[in-house]
Amino acid sequence: RKFFPCLFNFNGDYPEQTLFSTVSPLCKSFPMPCCLVPADCLSECGKSCLFWGVKTTETMTRSFQRCMAKRSFSEVVQSFAVNGQVPFVRNAFYDLGPRFCIHSAVTPDPMHAIYIGIFGYHLWGVTKGIIREVNGDAGVDTVDSRFALVPNYPGFNHYSKGVSSLQCWFPILLIHVHHLILWRESLLNLTVSLMYFEGRRT
Repeated sequence: RKFFPCLFNFNGDYPEQTLFSTVSPLCKSFPMPCCLVPADCLSECGKSCLFWGVKTTETMTRSFQRCMAKRSFSEVVQSFAVNGQVPFVRNAFYDLGPRFCIHSAVTPDPMHAIYIGIFGYHLWGVTKGIIREVNGDAGVDTVDSRFALVPNYPGFNHYSKGVSSLQCWFPILLIHVHHLILWRESLLNLTVSLMYFEGRRT
């Protein structure tokens, strides 16, 4: 007999994950696409998923049906808000049957979770804040001048005006900058440590 395993995986950033799993990202109940961690307990995500419970096609379908069975419009909206689901939108992936569950297919990946997400949008701002706190604007100017002094090299971006004006980093920018000098070795070690810590939490 021939056996063909079906392996499904969905990679994306948080807005994309909530969109495909029909989870309301701004809800105060269960904002995660794969588990039932309350919004005010996100700092305790290190606990086992069995502690919080996971979202499945079956449970979320039943939840959708219960919400839609409410009598008034306001009751329906409130019920969806309590469950952290997008109101009135039934997830199309639920029609694929038990072989596929969008909630279990959502997984973190280095590009979205680390390079773009944790560092690109979060730790980069923290890094600039630390530099300004220790050395003021002069410290940021020093960082920019050091990046500007790095000579051109094939395959690498040259930051002639520095990097402090970048609001976020995309993967290719992050890879280039990681091969350059960031201000001080202690600052680089701090950044790497924070990335490792957040990566373990993810």
